[in-house]
Amino acid sequence: KIFEFGFTAKEQLEGGLKSLNRLIPASQTSVYTHGLHPYIAKFMPQYPNLFIKLFSKEKETVLDPMCGSGTTLIESLLNNRNAVGVDIDPLARLMTQVSTTKITNSITQELNEKWLPKILKRKKSIKPKDYELDIVPNHSLWFRDDILAGIFFVKDEIESLDSPKSKGIARIALSRIIKEVSNADPRDAMPEINHDEPVNTSADIFNSFTKSLAFTLGRVSSFSDRMKSLNNDVKAKVVNNDARNIKLSNNEVDLIITSPPYAYAMDYARMHKLSIFTALGISNESLRELSREYVGTDRVSVKEEPEYTPEIKFAIPFIKKLKEKNLRRGISLHKYLLDMSQITKECVRVLKKNHYFIYVIGDSTLAKSEFSSATALKKMSENEGMKLMKIHERPYYVRKMGYKRAEHSAITKSDVFLIMKKIK
Repeated sequence: KIFEFGFTAKEQLEGGLKSLNRLIPASQTSVYTHGLHPYIAKFMPQYPNLFIKLFSKEKETVLDPMCGSGTTLIESLLNNRNAVGVDIDPLARLMTQVSTTKITNSITQELNEKWLPKILKRKKSIKPKDYELDIVPNHSLWFRDDILAGIFFVKDEIESLDSPKSKGIARIALSRIIKEVSNADPRDAMPEINHDEPVNTSADIFNSFTKSLAFTLGRVSSFSDRMKSLNNDVKAKVVNNDARNIKLSNNEVDLIITSPPYAYAMDYARMHKLSIFTALGISNESLRELSREYVGTDRVSVKEEPEYTPEIKFAIPFIKKLKEKNLRRGISLHKYLLDMSQITKECVRVLKKNHYFIYVIGDSTLAKSEFSSATALKKMSENEGMKLMKIHERPYYVRKMGYKRAEHSAITKSDVFLIMKKIK
């Protein structure tokens, strides 16, 4: 046996990893609150499910420092583990909070029987002139005026709810339909104007929201019922919004599972901007400022190059060559590696000794040069006292990214699992 836990043998690990290599139907990846809200590039629940069972015990605490839509936290609760999540993206944090919410019938009754009927009764009184539509940049391109006014009306009514759980569920239900009722092209993950139908004449905010609320309540109720049947009293929480400074004590968590952004990440701030501007009420200025802090962002200044530090010594030759080809890409990679080095250091700090840390990552192609994110994370982890126990690749079966890619962009071919143990 290669791991301390008596129930876990090498054969079980190998068997589990082989099981991940098989094609997994979409119906098995969107149960309970998985898939509660559109979120691109999330990893399948089978990933954390396997590692939670292999490398932790019931009632222990699992951390995902870049939790995204909350996949790891959901699986942790379903497996009777406590869970902690961190994410800089405000919509991701809301998804995680709602996806791990346990509700009773009183919440459903408050929303369905009292609150929603009151909203629908007043919908005809809504007038665009009563709302500041200009707070959404280029609002007339993205929405019909009556649709945007309806969105703001629902958002204001959400604030009237008493229960924080009800508010979260209603916000997610509203955010889920923003793109649907906008003029954005439904074929693209990134918001792009639909030039085939520049005005979404079929959009109906109240019809869409009614269906979305029913869907959201159904998923959260399904998760809650499952948790009740398991008789689990474990909890999930989001502790702060920056994995570079995790608000946890040293040696506090029992297992870490996370899927960090790639070296040149998708622009989540831009991808979710319509929801962030409307359902969450965050201004364009605030979003621009926040997006510069995302790990893997291309929003970097070519006039301010970061310093080379010993932690990323192994990548300096690659960074310098990349900067010669494309300065912005080179600086972006430089900043990414500095950020991931700090995140790795923080993760190792909060992880207990002799416990496990799993990175799930794909490689990147930057200015036609392939960069191995897995190799970089492996070296960072070893620098912080981790030992690589196993590395495994799982090929992608579907490569539907849902957004336009440059001709020179390479499509990531596999997920790489780095299974590491804290030995210092």
